[in-house]
Amino acid sequence: MILSVTLAVWAPVRVFAHPHVYIDARVSFRFAGERLEGFEVEWVFDRMFTAQIAMDYDTPRHGRFSDTLVDRIRDGAFDNLRNYDYFTYVVTDGRIHPIAEVQDFTAFMREGRLAYRFFVPFQATASEVLSRMRVRMYDETFFADIEFDDERPAAVIAGDTVLHGTQLLRNEDIDVVYDATHPSVRRDGSAYTGITHPHEVILEYRRKAR
Repeated sequence: MILSVTLAVWAPVRVFAHPHVYIDARVSFRFAGERLEGFEVEWVFDRMFTAQIAMDYDTPRHGRFSDTLVDRIRDGAFDNLRNYDYFTYVVTDGRIHPIAEVQDFTAFMREGRLAYRFFVPFQATASEVLSRMRVRMYDETFFADIEFDDERPAAVIAGDTVLHGTQLLRNEDIDVVYDATHPSVRRDGSAYTGITHPHEVILEYRRKAR
């Protein structure tokens, strides 16, 4: 409920926004043979947001949630993100593809923090020509501070017919401007200056020569 309510509130007041929620993200690209099927997203939230959801939904402190609880959280604190493209953008050949649909949503606890996991369908076929795909995750109002996980930002699930690699970089061409005076949540070691640039994961892949 909290996330869906705050999403409805903060969109018109971008100039006053500052981080209230932070999210550590991971993506796992999934191939079936030579065909890219999409990628799985995992978000792990800060402890303050975790406590808010735990209070609103009476979640357990550890492990997986019941199907009924997952449905309640999806309805009240996730589905509204479709209005914001799930903070996820795919870029191929210079074209931005906002995300209109996700699948297989679930929620659970990981080391005392709330986590969401869902799958983003995005189909493409590997050829012998190198293909490149970029996945950006950011909230343009910076109410939610989204960073890719430092240790394992991306993984690829593929057979031996596809060659692939990933890299993480910060896109300095995109400015996210926000109010840095009173952030409610701070990442350890982060400086909040009033402007930031989103990270993106780059997937490069091609079919192995036959």
